[in-house]
Amino acid sequence: MSAGAFGSPAAETVDWTGRIGRRGAVAMLAIILIWSPFPLGSAVNWGASVIALLVSLACFFAALYAFRNPDAFLSGLRLVAPSAIAALAVLSWVWIQTLSLPLDWTNPVWRMTGQLLHRDVPGSISINPWRTQEEFLKLLTAVGTFWTAFIVARDRATARFLLNIVIGAGTCYALYGFVLNMLGHHQITLIYGAKPREDWLTGPFMLHNSFATYCGLAGVAAVMRLSLEAANALQFRRGARLFALNLMNHLAGPGAPAAAAAVILIGAVLGSASRAGFAATVIALTVAGVVAAIRASGVRARFLAALGVVIVILAPCLFLLVSDTDLADRYAILLDAGTADTVRLAMWSAALNMIEVFPWKGTGLGTFQDAYPLFAQRVLPFVMDKAHGDFLEFAAGIGLPAAILWWAGWAYLAFLCLKGAVTRRRNTIYPLVGFGATVLVAVHSGVDFSLQIPAVAMSYAILLGIGVAQSQRSTQQ
Repeated sequence: MSAGAFGSPAAETVDWTGRIGRRGAVAMLAIILIWSPFPLGSAVNWGASVIALLVSLACFFAALYAFRNPDAFLSGLRLVAPSAIAALAVLSWVWIQTLSLPLDWTNPVWRMTGQLLHRDVPGSISINPWRTQEEFLKLLTAVGTFWTAFIVARDRATARFLLNIVIGAGTCYALYGFVLNMLGHHQITLIYGAKPREDWLTGPFMLHNSFATYCGLAGVAAVMRLSLEAANALQFRRGARLFALNLMNHLAGPGAPAAAAAVILIGAVLGSASRAGFAATVIALTVAGVVAAIRASGVRARFLAALGVVIVILAPCLFLLVSDTDLADRYAILLDAGTADTVRLAMWSAALNMIEVFPWKGTGLGTFQDAYPLFAQRVLPFVMDKAHGDFLEFAAGIGLPAAILWWAGWAYLAFLCLKGAVTRRRNTIYPLVGFGATVLVAVHSGVDFSLQIPAVAMSYAILLGIGVAQSQRSTQQ
C-alpha cells in the first residue's frame, strides 16, 4: 500500500514502542486541553510551569513515536519545513537576546547602569533577560504543543479525538463559567481569595477577553462541525418541508451534541462582554463559512453560504438579547473613548516608540513592562505589563526582522490549512477549523494579548497542528 502524499498511518511500524509513543503523546495533549484553563488559564507562574512539564512529556512521547516511524516523520517535516526553519531561527534569536554580550551589542540601558554604578555591568540585548527567558520557555512550549499535535494527528481517529476534546473541554468550562457567574463567584477568588478585577463572565480565567477567545476557538470548531455534518446528512432535493423536518431530526439526534456545544460556547463569548472576542469570533465564523461554501458545490454550497449569512446577521441581535446589554454598552463606549481604550492607545503608542528606537534588535521578548516607563508619553496609575496588542508587543520585544519571520512561518501554516480546506474532498473540518482558529486569534491579537495566556495558546496550537496534519491527503483519509 502506498504511503500517500503525507505518509499514511497504515505504513507505520507495528511496534509497541511506537504505539506507546503515539498514545502517550495523545494522552498528554488531552490532559493539557482539560487542565490548562482551570488555574486561571495557567497564567500564574506555577500554572505555566505545569504546562511546560506536560508539553515536555508530550514531546518525549511524540519523539518516541517519530523515532519508530521515521518515514512518516520526515514526510511531515518536509511539509512544514519553511515554518520549522522560521521558528528555529526566531527561538535562537530570542535566546541570544538573553546572553551576556559586548556593550556595543547590548541595549544602552546597561551602559547607563554601569555609568551610574561606576563599574562594568554585564549586559544583553534584552533589558530584562530573566523575563525574556521566561517568554522563551512559553514560546518553546507553544511550538512543542503544535509539533506534537501535528505528528500524531495525521491519524484521522486521533484528529477527531483531539477536536472532540477541544469542543468538550470548552463547553464544560463555558458551563462552569455560567455557574460561577450565577453564584456570584470568580475563579481568582476561589483559588487565591483575591477580589476579581472585573465582574463580567470570565469562567476559569482571570480576564473576560481571554475567556472569550478560548470559548471562541472551541465555538468555531463546534459550529463548523455542526454545519458540515448537517450539510453531509441532509437531503436538499425533496422540498423545503422535508428538508426542515430532516434538519430538526438531525439537530435532535446526531447533531445534538455539536448544536448544544455551539450554543453554549457562542453564548459564553457573548456573556463575556468582550468586544474584540465577539468580533473576532464572528469574523472567524464568517470567513470559515465562506471557505466552506467555496469548496462545496451546488445546493450544498448555497446552504453553507446561507448558514454563514444567518450567523453574521443574527449574531449581533443575539448578543443584545443574551448579554443583558453589557456588550452593547461596551461597544457604545468606543464612541466617546472610555478609560480602558485611552489606556490601550497609550500602550500602543509606547510600543510603536520602542519599535522606532530599536527596530532591529528589540528590547527583549516579554520586556514591555520594563521598557514602558522609558517610552511612555503619558504617566498612568496602572501596571503596564502588556501592550494589549500581541503584534506590536512582539515586534517591540524581538525586533521587526525576527517578528516578520515568525509571522511568515505562521502565515504559511495558515495557508496549508486554507489549501486543505479548499482542495480536500473528505475530512475538511480539520483544516477548516485550523484556518478559522487562526483568523480568530489573529484578529483578537491586534487589540489584546490572549495568545500570551497559556490555555488559549495551547488550544490554538493543537487546533492548528490538527489542521495542518489533515491538510494533506493520505491513503487512510
